[in-house]
Order: sequence, then C-alpha cells, then structure tokens
Amino acid sequence: MKKIALLTFCLLAVSCAYFSAHGRAFKRAESYNKSGKYEQAVYAAVDALRLKPEYIEVELSLDDAFPKAIKKHHHKIIRLKEKQPDFYWDKIVDELRILQDLRITIEDLNHPKTDIWLTKANIRNYNTEIEVAKSNAAEDHYKIAIQLKSKSDRESQKQAAEQFQLAQSFIENYKDSQKLYLICKDAGTTRIAILPFTNKSGKKQFGAIGENISNAIRSALINDFAIMEFIQIIDRQQIEKIIEEQKLSQSGLIDSKTSLKIGKLLGVHQIISGEVTFLTASNPQHV
Repeated sequence: MKKIALLTFCLLAVSCAYFSAHGRAFKRAESYNKSGKYEQAVYAAVDALRLKPEYIEVELSLDDAFPKAIKKHHHKIIRLKEKQPDFYWDKIVDELRILQDLRITIEDLNHPKTDIWLTKANIRNYNTEIEVAKSNAAEDHYKIAIQLKSKSDRESQKQAAEQFQLAQSFIENYKDSQKLYLICKDAGTTRIAILPFTNKSGKKQFGAIGENISNAIRSALINDFAIMEFIQIIDRQQIEKIIEEQKLSQSGLIDSKTSLKIGKLLGVHQIISGEVTFLTASNPQHV
C-alpha cells in the first residue's frame, strides 16, 4: 500500500509538471534558459504565468532569464557598432526590435513583479532608437544603390534596384528611392525572346509540338515569381510579326543565324530556341 501511495503521489507530481499546459511551458523555459536561449526562455515563462499567475518556480526562472536576454542583445548592439560590418544598421534594427518586443511582453503580462523585472533588466523604450537605426539602415542601402546606378552594366542596375527596394523596406518612399528603383529596374531587366522550337523529328501527327514546347517554357518562367521581377518575356505576337515581316521562316525552320537576326530586331538580351529531333509516344493504358 505504501508503494502504491508513493507511486500515486509521484504520478500526480509528474502530471502537474508535464501534463498541464503551464507545467510544459515552465519546462520549456527551464530548458531554454539552460541552453542560453534567454529570449525563448522569457516567452515560455510568460506563457506559463499567463496560465498560472501564482507560479513561484516560473517567477524565479524569469528573474534569471529576462535580464540575461536584455544584456545579451545590448552587447550585440555594442559589438555591431564597434565592428561596423556591412549593413550593420540592418542588424541593429533587428536587435532593437527584439528588445522592444521583450519589454512589451513583460509589460503586457501585468504581473505583480512586472516593474521589478523591468527595472532589474535595465530595459527602456526603444522606439526612438529603432527609428534612428531604420533611418541609418535606409541611408546605407541608398548610398550603395546610387554607386551601383552610376555603372552602365545591366547587373549593376539590377543590384541598384534591389538596394533601393531595401532602403524602402526600412522607410517607405525614402528620399527618391521609388523613382530610382523603377529607373534601375527597367535598365536592369533582361529581355528574353522564346522562339518556336523547330520540329526536325519528321513526325507531324502530334500537331505544333515546337510551339507547345516554347509555350511551356514561357509559362514556367512567368509562373516563377522569384526571377520575373527583372525578366521581361517578349510577347509572342511581336516575335511572329517580325518573323512574318522579315520572311525569316519561310520553310518553317529557324536556325541560329535566323535567331540572332530576330533577336537584334527585337532588341533582346537572350534568346531561347531549340529543335525537336526525336518524338515517341505510347498509348495510355485504360483500367
């Protein structure tokens, strides 16, 4: 009976710590604190206190983790200002936002010890510092963008457009970033013509297979939003008009010399063309 009673007591104790929501949050807080992930420990401890405000173990955990989290990010900001790596203001903005979120999280908890935690952690309102850091970050990207814009090659124009965009990610419509972004985007855009593939397979029963392939390539590019910002696909009707006007494909074949001539007439940077040399098809099995 004693063993059963002891086992029952142990199970009840374990259930409080592991099977309740506040108990699991406390265990996460402890684990994060031990591994040096202090901000995660703070968030887990706050979760536990929201579920169970009078939770001494969690309060003690927060006593330890919260000032360490604040100190950690303060030191990161100091090191960034000392070393000044490329675009270090971007990173400072991130650090300040983390600090501000930690402060707001503790304030919103509205716990009896809230003021004590805020005071001991040497925390403050970071709104002004964030705005200054954002302004500095935007200026860094703007300056680099201006330098890149002064170069004539298409890749530099593309990079300049990206930097103007980054400047605006910190401060909307920073200086004349939007206007210059559009100028550089146009100058950095690669114009691509996709010519109909030539069917040299000798098989005609599958229809306009060459045009089907070029259409498939066109669709794949247009649907890839990651690359289309600086890609312009030349309209198919423009290509067909040039081919018709110049009588470049009287035999239905487009060779490499013809492709280059079409490219020059369209003012494109890249041409996609090809040949279908072999075709095979099998009848589908019906079940």
